[in-house]
Amino acid sequence: MFKICTGCGIEKPFEEYGKDKKGRFGLNQKCKICCRIRDKKKNRSKESIEKHKKYKAEWQKKNKTLLNIRLRERYHQDLEKSRLESRKRAVKCRQTEEYKKRKNEYDQMYRKEHKEKARAHDKVKYAVSQGQLIRSKVCEVCKCASKTHAHHEDYSKPYDVIWMCPTCHISYHRNHEFHAERLNKKTSKEDAKVCTPM
Repeated sequence: MFKICTGCGIEKPFEEYGKDKKGRFGLNQKCKICCRIRDKKKNRSKESIEKHKKYKAEWQKKNKTLLNIRLRERYHQDLEKSRLESRKRAVKCRQTEEYKKRKNEYDQMYRKEHKEKARAHDKVKYAVSQGQLIRSKVCEVCKCASKTHAHHEDYSKPYDVIWMCPTCHISYHRNHEFHAERLNKKTSKEDAKVCTPM
């Protein structure tokens, strides 16, 4: 069975047409090639791109909770695949000149603001490279095998470290103040706890 395309005017077999319930024989008026050309012209115009962006932003605002659920499900369905993809994106981002420039600026600013911390980190790095300090392969908090970080409770004691996995280290710094900073802070009368003898 053949049909003439309204786009290019060439007689083509039914296999060359997409399905359309309203069309004759349940097929589209234009062949697949003509439809592709039409869609490209539509989608690449500035108006259609801006319209699509606006619609997407509005839809995401309205369906924030649904989006989060879907993303969480997709992430947990194949954990290894999603983690590999995120690592690839991170590696690609780190190779850009813009990232390197921003990282360098941030590192310089951090070292100026936190001289004692930077000094402690440098001393630990040097001690590990020289074999004076041995990096533990097991986290001292959760006991999992991981590439551990050297956590300092007091930066004035650079070699007094607790070896933590990245997850435990991040969660600790989120939930706790540094021990050295807590000691330096003066406790207000309202916050002070008075222990009464039993």
